[in-house]
Amino acid sequence: MKSREITTKDIEVADYPGELRDLVEGYALEILSHGRPGWDVPHTLAVVNWANKLARAQGLDAKVLTTSAYLHDIGP
Repeated sequence: MKSREITTKDIEVADYPGELRDLVEGYALEILSHGRPGWDVPHTLAVVNWANKLARAQGLDAKVLTTSAYLHDIGP
């Protein structure tokens, strides 16, 4: 059974200013949209989702983890 892909609207990010999220998310997803179809964007969104769950569960800095998760695969 195939799981449903996560979208940006599915990810609740605590303590992450909307303007910062829009900037980082837009930058990362624009680059990733030119990558591997069906992989780069969904993979990154899954990483962002898990990073935020980790931040909430462990009391970590959501701004650092979310930004890192969005940008972790944007290199050449």
